[in-house]
Amino acid sequence: MTHEQHIPESILLKIQKVLALSKRTSSEAEANTAMERAHLLLAKHNLSMAQVEGYDASPIERIEYDRSAPATKHYTPWQADIYDAVSRLYFCKWYHTTEWCPVKKARLGRHVVIGRKSNIEIVHYVAQYLLRTCDQLATSGSLAAAKRLAADGIELNRRAWAGSFRLGFSRRISARVREEIAKAMSGEMRDDVGTALAIAPLYNQEKTAVSALMEKDNIKLSSGSNGVVRSGGAYSLGKQAGDEANLQSNGITAGAPKAAISNAGGA
Repeated sequence: MTHEQHIPESILLKIQKVLALSKRTSSEAEANTAMERAHLLLAKHNLSMAQVEGYDASPIERIEYDRSAPATKHYTPWQADIYDAVSRLYFCKWYHTTEWCPVKKARLGRHVVIGRKSNIEIVHYVAQYLLRTCDQLATSGSLAAAKRLAADGIELNRRAWAGSFRLGFSRRISARVREEIAKAMSGEMRDDVGTALAIAPLYNQEKTAVSALMEKDNIKLSSGSNGVVRSGGAYSLGKQAGDEANLQSNGITAGAPKAAISNAGGA
C-alpha cells in the first residue's frame, strides 16, 4: 500500500453490494441489517489499517479535508444533522463553510468532511443519498397533505410542512447513528465468526487525529441553528421515515413511510 491509497476496490464493492440491499428487499429487518453490515465492513477495513500501522503517527491514509460536495450557501439544520451524523458513524468530522468561487463570482456553500479517504468516500455516498431521500419524501408528502386538506377547504403551508418533515427525518437519523456508535463503543459489534471488534480505540484514535489536524490549522467550529418545527404532524412523519430509512441507501426499507405520508391529512 502507498501513502495515498484509498479504500480497496474489493472492499468498496462489498459495501456497495450491501448498501443496494434496501433497493430490492421487501424485508424491513433485512434492510436495516444492511446498515450494520456496511458499518462492520468499513470498521474492519479501518481496524486492518490501524493494525498494519500499529496506531503510529504515519498512517497509510493521512487525515485530510474534502470540500468536494456542494452545500446550500446558508447553514441548513436538517442537512447538517445528516452530514454530521453520517460523518461521525464513519470515523470522520463534518462542518459547513462557504468559499469564494471566482467563476461564479460568489460565495458558495460546501460540506467539508475531515478524515481518511476511505471513510470520506462512504460518507458522501451515504449522506448524499439520505439528503435526496429526505428531500423527495418531504416534497411529495407536503403535496399529498395539501391536496387532502384542500378537499376540506383548508390551505396548507407546504413549505412549513416540508421543513418540519425534514427536521424530523434528520433528527431521527442522528439519533440512530448515536445508537449505532454506542453499540460499537460498548463492544457489541462482532465479525462474521462472532468475534467482538475493538471499535472504541478506533473511534478514539480517529477523533484524536482529526482534532489534531483541525487544531494545527486553527479550525474552530461554532454551533448552528437547530431549526424550527412548525408542523408537529409533519415532524412525526419525518421521524417515522428516518426510522425506517436505511442509512446506506437512497430509499426506504419498507413502504410504511410513503404510505403514511400519502395518507397524511393534518398539518
